[in-house]
Amino acid sequence: MPTGPRRPAHSLNRRDLLSHGLKLGLGLGLSHALSKSLGSSFGVTPALAEAQSRRRPRSGDHNILIYGDAGNGDDFQRAVGQAMWRDHLKSPFDFAVSTGDNQYLPTTPDVYERVFERPYAELVQAGLPFYQALGNHDLEEGRLVEQLAYSERVRALERGKGGFVLPSENYVVRKPNLTWIFASVGDGEGRISISPETERFLETSLREAQQNGWVILTTHYPLFSTGPRGDNKALQAKLLPLLERYPADFCFSGHEHHAEVLKPWEWMAQAIVGNGREIRPGRRSSERPSLFFMSEIGFARLRIVQNSARLSFINTRNEEVYVTTVQRRVPLWAEIEGRVDDSLRIRARFPTSWSPSEVDAQCGYSSEPTNPVLFSKGWTYSPLKYLYYDAPLGLDMYEGALPKGKSGFATVRFRRKGDARWIYADSGIGEKTGNYDGVSPSDLFPF
Repeated sequence: MPTGPRRPAHSLNRRDLLSHGLKLGLGLGLSHALSKSLGSSFGVTPALAEAQSRRRPRSGDHNILIYGDAGNGDDFQRAVGQAMWRDHLKSPFDFAVSTGDNQYLPTTPDVYERVFERPYAELVQAGLPFYQALGNHDLEEGRLVEQLAYSERVRALERGKGGFVLPSENYVVRKPNLTWIFASVGDGEGRISISPETERFLETSLREAQQNGWVILTTHYPLFSTGPRGDNKALQAKLLPLLERYPADFCFSGHEHHAEVLKPWEWMAQAIVGNGREIRPGRRSSERPSLFFMSEIGFARLRIVQNSARLSFINTRNEEVYVTTVQRRVPLWAEIEGRVDDSLRIRARFPTSWSPSEVDAQCGYSSEPTNPVLFSKGWTYSPLKYLYYDAPLGLDMYEGALPKGKSGFATVRFRRKGDARWIYADSGIGEKTGNYDGVSPSDLFPF
């Protein structure tokens, strides 16, 4: 059985031909007039129709195919494609996700037929959309322009169609109970390169995603890895501070040509799915220990059922090599409403599994505009008198906390007893905000 070709890691010195101006032009969108659609709607095989009739998921449940580093068009990629189809017949996927490197071959008139349409022909004909992340090989030699144009021609999201989906360099897929964020964080030479536009996209999309169930991020480059490239310090410096403020439940990556599950970072599960056609040998140590490592070509399936997700790794013999279950992180938030008449009104929400006796919560106030996250000198903290878990309102009044007629600043912090890390929300007195996890509690539970 194929395990995929093996080759040593190497560094390629290829030019990145995409200028800043070209990227801005692409951001305006490609015209639908670039080309005609690739044809009429595909049919559904009897076997698939029978499989689909057996599955009636609830809204918010999803069955997702994940693969990566596959776009070569060789026998190994086709073997993985056939295994994906057999798995789909047993339990149909809702959509597919690529972790990047969708195209290794130079662009020719038939390149997408070779690296995508033939290997996944049955799945495409069954109407499965394939959402694409961008890898370093997808940014070589003008390939980004070609892939965007190909996606525009295919129009895979139209009714009855399937195929290649890449609306832009960075984009968000929103489903019931799920937000999937695709971010381009590198260049065509394998270096981390995050533009200011991408930074703003990540902050905005991660913040907004907190209100829609599962939050999943895909970047081609992994934050941590025990593969030959190891941990990516440059990407960690860019992403981890943002993920501390606006958490994700999963981060899926490729780039390393293997499959791996790493110990979660904080609350975030991490997986590498880069074994779509080739295995690259070599191991290194990582700050996050490896829980599972697969040196065999294959793919992954993520099955989300409400607040629980089952991630399984499958080889070309359709054997489940590894399975793990992840529970969705429950967003924690706090909100403050204050007035210059020296009163503060605070509410916080916690997981239903937490008891009020397990929660440490404090309110702080200051007349100086210091950053509450830094817990600066000059802040006075007091325990909250009333705090409810999974309930809309906690209330505390502070007489004489601020001089009448003057502005001030307030913060609330809370944690589960025994935890080292505090959760913060802050506000200027006279304002109202809820800035942790990107949730706007006033929209969910109005004062």
